[in-house]
Amino acid sequence: MSVAILEEPFQIHQCTADPQHKDLHGHTFFELLFIENGTGIQYLNQNRIAYKAQDIFFITPKDKHSFDVTTDSRFTSIRFSKIYFKGSRANTDYGQWFKQLEYIFYKMQDNPEQIIKCDVERDFVNRLMNDIIYEFKLGGKFASKIIRGLIFTLLNVIARNIHQNETTINYVSNNSKITEIIDYIQLHIYEPERLRRKQISERFNISSNYISEYFKKFTGTSLNQYIQRYRIKLAETKLKFTDLNITEIARELNFVDEKHLNKAFQKFNDVSPSDFRNLYFSRLSSVEN
Repeated sequence: MSVAILEEPFQIHQCTADPQHKDLHGHTFFELLFIENGTGIQYLNQNRIAYKAQDIFFITPKDKHSFDVTTDSRFTSIRFSKIYFKGSRANTDYGQWFKQLEYIFYKMQDNPEQIIKCDVERDFVNRLMNDIIYEFKLGGKFASKIIRGLIFTLLNVIARNIHQNETTINYVSNNSKITEIIDYIQLHIYEPERLRRKQISERFNISSNYISEYFKKFTGTSLNQYIQRYRIKLAETKLKFTDLNITEIARELNFVDEKHLNKAFQKFNDVSPSDFRNLYFSRLSSVEN
């Protein structure tokens, strides 16, 4: 199995393929893979996924994939290396990218299939990708800034579609208010003052004495447990995809200190954050070798 390495922090790559089998390979970079045209099968980790024109997939450095190309296909990928995520405080633009990507990572880890299902949204993504390709080929003084803005828009469209596609969780279809509360928590996860029980109960017009019971009734977990679990999942993402140290991760996610994060993390994962990171990179290295 080959492993592709990205020498630059940012790259747009285009290629064509006639009917053939393309061997299993991995990347050291993140990739938004857009199918310009053609049909076939993508094997992503243990998943077999049919692809067609205007499909878009998100692939992380831990993923391995291959293709059976059925009809002549053209692929465009937006590739960005971990240089973009060397700490989400380092650069405001890329920090916002990463916070949006965190949501995408969280939602897609158990559902790697094609993201955009609505025809109108697929047309929108197609236009965005064509604009990105145009600016990339045009180059010049303002191209990189325009491309960054277009990609951030694209990430927001992907996040919106992931949210709209969530149909497997019962409370999403059965209780719109619970869905709104969850959206609110995820939107404001970096703003702890907005996540106090009083603020949430006032925002959704539910008694502060009842809101945790109400939330648990439809989700099976208490409000505080859900917030804490979501923070831990974001910590996992930062451990995998940034070089932030444990203290910096604790600060970003508003834990009191590193010790507090360690205790909460071990409660959910039975390992410390440091051991989690070491195990992840050990497994990644063994697959690549």
